[in-house]
Amino acid sequence: MKLKKLLEKERTAENLNALKNLVQKDIIGSIQKNYEVGNITGSDVGRLMQLTKKLYRYLYSEYEQMEVIEEMDESLILEYEDLDRKYAEIDRRQAENEKKLREYGDIEEKYKETEEKYKETKEKYKETEEKYKETEEKYKNLLKESDEKDELIKKLMEENELLKSGK
Repeated sequence: MKLKKLLEKERTAENLNALKNLVQKDIIGSIQKNYEVGNITGSDVGRLMQLTKKLYRYLYSEYEQMEVIEEMDESLILEYEDLDRKYAEIDRRQAENEKKLREYGDIEEKYKETEEKYKETKEKYKETEEKYKETEEKYKNLLKESDEKDELIKKLMEENELLKSGK
C-alpha cells in the first residue's frame, strides 16, 4: 500500500528517496528478518532479492531522473549481490553442520551400542569371575583332600610295610 501511494505521487527527488527507503527498509528488511527467524532459507532470500531487484528496476523506470536512479540501482545491486553471497555461505555452512550432526548421530549411536556391549561383557566377566572363584575354592578343597588322602595312604603303606616285616 505504501508503494502504491508513493508511485501515485509526483516524481521528485524526495519521493524517489522515499521509494528507495521503502524498498531497502521495508521489503529488504522484511526479507532479512524472516531469514533471521528461520521462516525462509538463504536460497529463498536470493530469489526474493532478485524479484525485489526486478521490482525496483520496474518502479524506477517510471522516473525521468535516470542518472540518480542508476546510482541508486547500482548501490542496491551491490547490496543484493553481497547479501546473496552471504546467505549462500550461510546455507553452505548450515548444510555442513547438518551433515556433521548426522555423522555425530551415527557415531553416538555406535557409541551407545558399544557401551551396551561393554556392559554385557562386563556382566559376563563378573559371572565368569564368580565361577572362577568358586572353582578355585573347590580346587583348593580338593587339593587339601588329596593331600590328606596322600598322607593317609602314606601312613597305610608304612603300616603295611611294618606288618609285612613283622615288626
